[in-house]
Amino acid sequence: MATIQIGRITLDTDVAYSGDLDYRGGSLTITGTLIGDQHAAAAARMGFAALQAGTVIPVTHSGDPAVDGWYRVTRPAVRVGPGGVPGGSYSFDLEAELVGNAGTVEWQSRLTGVDLDAAAEVMHAVPGTSGVYTPAPAAGIIARELSDQTSMYVALDVDRTKKPRWAMTPAQHHRGAAYVKWAQTTGGTLYTREGAWIPGQLATQYEIGNGLLKLVALSNSKAGFTISGWDPGGNVWEGFGFYLTTGGAAATTDTISDTGFPQIIRNDPEEVVVRWKWGRGGMAVGGNYTATVSLRRGSRFVRVRFSNDINKNLGVFRTGTDAATAGTGYINDTATAGALRWMIGTQETVTTDLVNGGLYLTSSETALDVMVGVALTGGGTGETFAELRNQWYGDVAEYGWPRPR
Repeated sequence: MATIQIGRITLDTDVAYSGDLDYRGGSLTITGTLIGDQHAAAAARMGFAALQAGTVIPVTHSGDPAVDGWYRVTRPAVRVGPGGVPGGSYSFDLEAELVGNAGTVEWQSRLTGVDLDAAAEVMHAVPGTSGVYTPAPAAGIIARELSDQTSMYVALDVDRTKKPRWAMTPAQHHRGAAYVKWAQTTGGTLYTREGAWIPGQLATQYEIGNGLLKLVALSNSKAGFTISGWDPGGNVWEGFGFYLTTGGAAATTDTISDTGFPQIIRNDPEEVVVRWKWGRGGMAVGGNYTATVSLRRGSRFVRVRFSNDINKNLGVFRTGTDAATAGTGYINDTATAGALRWMIGTQETVTTDLVNGGLYLTSSETALDVMVGVALTGGGTGETFAELRNQWYGDVAEYGWPRPR
């Protein structure tokens, strides 16, 4: 059957739909029933429920390319019958208005933020392959290879006061995009999520990524994550585990239970932000903890804000002893073997542990802001530890919208 992609929702052999698709050159109406794999259909249902009126999304149809374009959602609806969840089938309606296609629309981005340091350089990644990007960035454009073995353009040292324009097709819209995946059932498949709705009972099974990095929970449920970088030479992921710690040099690790209460704060192709909140030791001990992780399209690092209700010298440490070297504003892996090396950066006043591979707040404060990244061994333009640090110094909030050519 034809594959229809609606935003991040895929209708294919796993999630078919029996119904009608009406395309009349300026509007799109899809009605029917999601059928097929129970968990995949449930994930698609949640995607339809997460669509918001007024949102512009890409739609592609493998059986009818004339449908391909960007559409403004006008009326999304999905239903469950009066008897409850009907075993993997859900009726839905989607009405949308055509905004344009690759021949009539370019995209424009608004970049906002404040430089953390005079060395800051704004990095801006786009999914198109045409090379159309204006105005030209001061340090040029590089290509970063993604895990699907395609490459995406990354503009370096962009003027944040400009609004760059660039070109792509609807099929490329989510290429290299930041994404969140969550399982429908324990031990089950992770499904790409549209919007901010996730299964509330499955707090530990997730993946945050962008084709260059992916971040998952630690297998031991401790506060922290495993972050993997894509090795384009070996075509493999290489992972590094990190604990979020308390107690300074004592590096106490705490457990995030299944009631860690995750929330998706933002889920756009430009950036995803996910937050967890959990308690430590019960009401008698107290100490609520919050960890907020954000990842941008095209970035080789995540930003992490780790905070609590009490002063506990918060830190970030490798899960195993891993010697590090100190740079200006960061520490990094000293290993020479392997294609990838990790780094942790912060502008806080911290004490570094170069034996175990970590850092922690020197004084008792309630919040720690860090970047955790994975660099390619050997570096290259835009890829060294210092350049990734500068990209973090200049990290921006980005929002894109379609504009007539």
